[in-house]
Amino acid sequence: MKVRLASNHAYIISGSKNVQSIFRSAKNLSFDVEFFQILQRVYGLPKADAALLCGNSPAECKRTVHRLEKLYAAHLANSRATSSLIGHFLETYTEELDTFENNEWTEVELNAFLRQAMSKAAISALVGPSIFEKSPSFAEDYWQFDAGFKSLLYGMPTLLCRKETLARDRVLGKMKSFVTGAWNGADWKDEQKIDADWEPGFGSRMVRELEKFLHELGISVDGRASMELSLIFA
Repeated sequence: MKVRLASNHAYIISGSKNVQSIFRSAKNLSFDVEFFQILQRVYGLPKADAALLCGNSPAECKRTVHRLEKLYAAHLANSRATSSLIGHFLETYTEELDTFENNEWTEVELNAFLRQAMSKAAISALVGPSIFEKSPSFAEDYWQFDAGFKSLLYGMPTLLCRKETLARDRVLGKMKSFVTGAWNGADWKDEQKIDADWEPGFGSRMVRELEKFLHELGISVDGRASMELSLIFA
């Protein structure tokens, strides 16, 4: 049975034989297309960029996802990359805590206190400090976007989730400014920076390598901003 949930189409499979038949063919099932649909619904990936990433077949989608997974494995899921990220996180986190230094007893809301400092440190470690230099309120905008995640994920019409859509568009605008500024300041002939685990412009090598990959595919600045936002959210 085919059903519609908001703007999404889904199928309800009933009967043990039908369910068993689906699982026997599991190797032919793929969530890659859904991955790019989520990028469009939640992170505002333009349709034209989604088409470039996903191509015209599930096989092309799978190849793109495989290349992304290789990037993540090479530049996030290894001890060298992790050590670099942790080092920059702790450096920024300590700086943030130092700004709250007070010689007198002060009452604070612990969750908000730590969330602000930790999110800024984590985001700075991943994409560098320039995003906060350009947009000091980025952390607040990010958490407003985070609060509306489910409404965007379910594909609710903009009329019913205008607040969530505006929050997403606001943070995307700041991500676009970051991407543009990082590219304008990049020196791709500087081998030392290209091979560095971290540099101030793009932050981690993961972000720099992802930008190179997306740029080679012809993904627009708007599309790259969406992809970087999804990386931060992950």
